[in-house]
Amino acid sequence: MRKVLIITLALLLLVLALAGPAAAQSKSNAPLRCHTDLSVALANPIGDWFGPITGAINGDIAYIERDGGTLSRYTGQTQHFIEDWTIYVGGYDADDLSPVTISGYQVGVYNFVSTFRFQANGRVTAASPQFQGLVGHKTKAIGLTSALNEAGPIFITGYADIFIAGP
Repeated sequence: MRKVLIITLALLLLVLALAGPAAAQSKSNAPLRCHTDLSVALANPIGDWFGPITGAINGDIAYIERDGGTLSRYTGQTQHFIEDWTIYVGGYDADDLSPVTISGYQVGVYNFVSTFRFQANGRVTAASPQFQGLVGHKTKAIGLTSALNEAGPIFITGYADIFIAGP
């Protein structure tokens, strides 16, 4: 009986020893989730979106359509876009006093007529030393905007949930 108890305890310890690091690893690989409230003044020829970002990463985010939007295609009610983004985390790098940033790109679609929803996928392409581990990670943004206001100053607001997951 005692021998069975010792073997059972040894097996239990072995299972815990093997499962512990695996559980910790899966938790550390969970996607980072952020939220942003965005706005754009279409009078700006670049069509930049700006806003605060909160959640796993806090700061400000800016989106700029690649090549001034010339790469965008329009089919029916849908815009197919490519844009670059930068998150300004705040603070400065101690070595060269450059702003602490995370940058990347995304390719997506936006229904600008009826649902005003957008979705984009991309990658983190550069980061300050504190965030180098994110370079190469996949990104996904899902959001909603207001309708275009063509009666007055053209302005759009919206929000997005942003996920950054392992490479």
